[in-house]
Formats: sequence, structure tokens, C-alpha cells
Amino acid sequence: TIDAARHAAHGVFKSFAEFILPVSTTSKFTESGVLTPDEFVSAGTQLTYKCPTWSWESADSSPSSFLPENKQFLITRSIPCLKRISSLEHEQKEEDLEDGEWLSTSTIEPQNDQNEK
Repeated sequence: TIDAARHAAHGVFKSFAEFILPVSTTSKFTESGVLTPDEFVSAGTQLTYKCPTWSWESADSSPSSFLPENKQFLITRSIPCLKRISSLEHEQKEEDLEDGEWLSTSTIEPQNDQNEK
């Protein structure tokens, strides 16, 4: 598919860029917004401490050599998505919900269908 081709092309570009460009060891965050690997690990450690929905993960394949094996990237889980909740609201009627299931609709306003007049 086109997404797979795009993903593969990005992977080749990223690998080439990492091979050519040196890993920064001098902080340039205030100038360019780019973190050094040490700054990334430090910020990620603070993030995982303050926000338990975030956690460190290891890379399945080709880990970055400049990051610890168990801190290759950050991932967050169990975050409500209002767009998804909104789509569920329209797809699922209240009587379809089983005991113990719930759907938060308190922060969602109904979307006006532009085809209706």
C-alpha cells in the first residue's frame, strides 16, 4: 500500500540521516528545540514519574545506539480520545451497552450533519 511505501521511505531517510548527522552532545534546546540523548532520557524519566500513563519502551528492531536499550521511545496508554468517544456515541445506543460499560458524553457536543437542512 501507499502507507507502507511511505513508511519504508521514511525509515530509509531516517537511517541515512542518523548515519550522516552526528548525535548532538551539546544542548541546543533553547535555540532549535532539539534535545540531546541525555536530555531526552532525563525529560522522559521525569515525564514517566509525573504522568504514569507514559512509559519507556524498548525498540523491537534496530534500536538507536545513543539511547539506553530500555529507553528507546516513550508511549502513553489509557488516554481518552474525544473523537473516538464521539464516534461511539453515534454508533452505539444506550440499550446496546452491557452492565458495567460506560460512555462519557459530558464534554461532547452533538455534531451537526451538514447534509441535513
